[in-house]
Amino acid sequence: MGVFSVVSTFFNPALMAIMPAVVPGEQRLIAANSLFSSTQAVTRIAGPVLGGLVVAWQGPAVAFWVDASSFAVSALFMMAFVRVRARPPRPATSTGFFSEAMAGVRELLRDRLLWVVSC
Repeated sequence: MGVFSVVSTFFNPALMAIMPAVVPGEQRLIAANSLFSSTQAVTRIAGPVLGGLVVAWQGPAVAFWVDASSFAVSALFMMAFVRVRARPPRPATSTGFFSEAMAGVRELLRDRLLWVVSC
């Protein structure tokens, strides 16, 4: 669970950042975000249930293979159907990773509500 938490810390913001490049139009983006949230909620409930059933029915080795296969199928679908629209290059206004990270930390420390929500 710890590895999942660390990885999702990077994956979830990246996923939300790429969504506008994948889904054209604001209305479709709203629908895509809603569908993603609903799907995520269902899989958080159904995934462990189905995993437990597979383990009880066929054992843990088969459950691991089913899980690995689901990732492979997902990757194939993404390669086949997801197309990212090219964006125009951003102007070079970046001051560097460290200074941007420190600006984020300063903003976090400045805003009490943001500090409470993020911790």
